[in-house]
Amino acid sequence: MDKFYQTHDFWMEHAKFPVHRSLMDNIDWSYRLIGIRGPRGVGRTSFLLQYAKERFERGTHKCLFISMNNFYFQG
Repeated sequence: MDKFYQTHDFWMEHAKFPVHRSLMDNIDWSYRLIGIRGPRGVGRTSFLLQYAKERFERGTHKCLFISMNNFYFQG
């Protein structure tokens, strides 16, 4: 789990979002797991990272962003 949190912290530190997406207000964020589907390049990763960065303090481990592109899930 520590590797996942290290990757999450890296994303939170380096991600920049110039515009707040209004779609965030239409999602029921009370679920413990949320998946977003869609074609490549439409901003799914940025969308979820922006939400995490805006709503959770860094280092609290109350939120964890994991990309399914992580090598851990390749097997």
